[in-house]
Amino acid sequence: MKKSGIPNERKFTYLKLEFRKLDNSDLLILLTFSICILSHFLLVQYLPNFKHFSLLFIGIATLAITITRPIGLRFRNIYFFITWLILCFSFLWAGTSISYLPLSSFALYQAVRIIFWIKYSKEFIPLTLTQAPLEFSRRAFSLAFERTISKREGRGSYAEDRKFM
Repeated sequence: MKKSGIPNERKFTYLKLEFRKLDNSDLLILLTFSICILSHFLLVQYLPNFKHFSLLFIGIATLAITITRPIGLRFRNIYFFITWLILCFSFLWAGTSISYLPLSSFALYQAVRIIFWIKYSKEFIPLTLTQAPLEFSRRAFSLAFERTISKREGRGSYAEDRKFM
């Protein structure tokens, strides 16, 4: 073991996924996603007028978080990967086109990971999309990419990661 607690040899499976115990933040993310999906089905059952609101909220929020935040780093964990995939498929029972957003953003992120791994032989570390400081922008609102540091990979985002964003 290294001092940081990361094992020297990581066990990778097919698609460069690794076996690692889920930590508390992983469990919190999965629990939140499952509560959102469960609340959608409860809203459909008891308050059908709010059905479209919950669909939009879950679909668009999941798409935005997957693309603009480094939550995708958690997708390398085989247990997180499988649980997220099961939750995405359960959300497909909603039967609308918006219910495909979480699954499609998940698949897009995995495709980018695999292509990046093949091209650069290292893990893709996404940049975080944030609001640019006002003193650096001429507009009232603009977006900037912020470098993400992955303790697991022992490095931060590089220029190659920026190209894939």
